[in-house]
Amino acid sequence: MAFWRNALGFAALGRFLLLLRRREVVRVARGERRLLRREQWTPLGFGFLAATALALHFAAFMTSTWLTTVAG
Repeated sequence: MAFWRNALGFAALGRFLLLLRRREVVRVARGERRLLRREQWTPLGFGFLAATALALHFAAFMTSTWLTTVAG
C-alpha cells in the first residue's frame, strides 16, 4: 500500500520535478559523469537514509495495523 501511495505521488508531482530540473535530467540521460559536487553527497546520503527509514516505518506500521484488534 505504501508503495502505491508513493508511486501515485510521484506520478502526480514527478513531471513538475522533471520540468524544474530539466538540465540535470538531460545530463543524466547523456551519461555525463560528475553530476554532483563533493559537498552535495552528504545531503544526498542523509536523504537516502531518511527515505529508507520512512519506508521501514510504513512497512512496520502497515503490518502492525493487521496485528491489532483496534484497527479491525
